[in-house]
Amino acid sequence: MEEILEIVNTFEVQTMIRLLLCVLLAGFIGMEREHLKKPAGARTHMLLCISGCLVMLTGEYVSIGSEMADMTRLPAQLLSGIGFIGAGTILKDGSNIKGLTTAASLLCTTCIGLAVGAGFYLGGIIGTIVLYIILSHSYKLYDAWDSKFVSYKMSLKYKEECDIEQIQEILDKAGYKIGSIKIDEEKKQIVVLGKYSEISNKNKLVADLMKRGKITEIIEG
Repeated sequence: MEEILEIVNTFEVQTMIRLLLCVLLAGFIGMEREHLKKPAGARTHMLLCISGCLVMLTGEYVSIGSEMADMTRLPAQLLSGIGFIGAGTILKDGSNIKGLTTAASLLCTTCIGLAVGAGFYLGGIIGTIVLYIILSHSYKLYDAWDSKFVSYKMSLKYKEECDIEQIQEILDKAGYKIGSIKIDEEKKQIVVLGKYSEISNKNKLVADLMKRGKITEIIEG
């Protein structure tokens, strides 16, 4: 038994164990991203996790042969460079930004690889479970919260110059979430899209817009 433990604890066997564990953990996360048709799938996550593991193992290997070597320098450089790969998954579509979650998952997967490469198996496994739960179930909480709001479209007409910041402040205080605002100076009209809570005070909102926002007419829908 002791001989088996000695073989398992050798650097060579530990290297194989850690790399294989990285493939399993990162593949588990990557499949969830791939299932949702995200820019980075299982292969990308596995490659980054293996890279993190290899970098940590390399630092450990170098430190074995030299007492002066700092095994933390290589991982630090990897975390600095991972931002370039993460940036490649971020896309801007008008005012919307997509890919931030996938970029964050790539960074987190790399950190899992570093943890496993350092022999911190428990941290790597728990980190993978937590990351998977966040990626696959957090949207349910958002949907439950978002269902409390109703979509609205509001056309605001004015005669003189209007204060957009003042109108935004009035809408915010009334509980109206603003999705977009479009200003048509020729028609002297402002079109606001967004969501509002059913408990919002619509009468007070109309009064404030007419008085403080200098709005002459409000059309819903």
